[in-house]
Amino acid sequence: MDILLSFALYGGITSIRDMGGDVPFLLPYVSLGFLPKIPYPRIYYSCLIGGPDFMLDPRVQQAAHGTVPGATGWLRSITNTTDIPAAIKSAVDIGVTGIKIYADLDKNLTVTITKEAKKQGLRIWAHSAIFPTKPSEEVSAGIEVLSHTAYFVFESYDPMPQSYKVRFNGDYVNHSYNSQNITNLLQMIKQADVILDATVYVFTEPDSIRANSYFSMFRSSASTASHNNDLDFPRIGQQWIFNVTRNAHELGIRICAGTDDLGSSELGDKFPNIHKEIELFVHECGFSPLEAITSATKTASQAIGIDKYYGTIEPGKVADLVILYDDPSIDITNTRKIYSVIKQGVFYTIPNQTL
Repeated sequence: MDILLSFALYGGITSIRDMGGDVPFLLPYVSLGFLPKIPYPRIYYSCLIGGPDFMLDPRVQQAAHGTVPGATGWLRSITNTTDIPAAIKSAVDIGVTGIKIYADLDKNLTVTITKEAKKQGLRIWAHSAIFPTKPSEEVSAGIEVLSHTAYFVFESYDPMPQSYKVRFNGDYVNHSYNSQNITNLLQMIKQADVILDATVYVFTEPDSIRANSYFSMFRSSASTASHNNDLDFPRIGQQWIFNVTRNAHELGIRICAGTDDLGSSELGDKFPNIHKEIELFVHECGFSPLEAITSATKTASQAIGIDKYYGTIEPGKVADLVILYDDPSIDITNTRKIYSVIKQGVFYTIPNQTL
């Protein structure tokens, strides 16, 4: 973990929004990340919320660390009989920044959870499809950040699939990216000023071996057959995702850069995947280089809810900066040419930088 967090910081990342729900593992590193002289990003973590079926997911079982999955402040199963105020308070008590609503909740429960979490001062993050809740129903419920453009395809489904296990099986062939359903959804998002955490990289990059392996596992376990096999998805799905993200950007929706896969020097990555994300924003989704940088700085800080102190260069804000050798407004790949990272006013010069 020390290697991973140092890799992130030296790659230009000073804050991380973690939505994996493994708080016991993260906590020792959270306090260190807020110390200026420790080369870790700050970590803002969440309570992962879903229905009972989601708590059977092997990842959730692992993150429970021997507790009952769904019965802790960092992993919470919600049903119609749950004391929701008490459940949210247990998340507040362990210091989460927000809740991550994952899956297996209907629209009425989504509304109730969202209202209570806001009442108790938490940010509201969610997958952009909470099966069986549709993306538009999430917007109506008051979700503040929707993750994954890819899941917008389910807005066009009637009926909506009930199981989150089909989320990688979206039919991108028969549900057009510019259909009236998708257009109406984007207009709703714009009007509600919801942030889109697009995560185009993890769904579209052919070199994301870990992601493709992960998708394959869930496609094969889903009860509904996939319309796209693992070889087809980059060809069929990626353009759909790029097109919808481009349309969202042109409409003026706030889009933040996120990855779902940080990257790792131990797996051969030279830089965190956030650089690939913003490069795709520019090359495939119609962003200017400065707009892409804004998605990873100002808008990302808004998504976390820390924009009062971070995300832009202004008097009174914390000095988090990346100093580059070349101008990224001319070439977005210049964000990789890092001379130094400044976290809370402390300089971290990059060792053995190769241009």
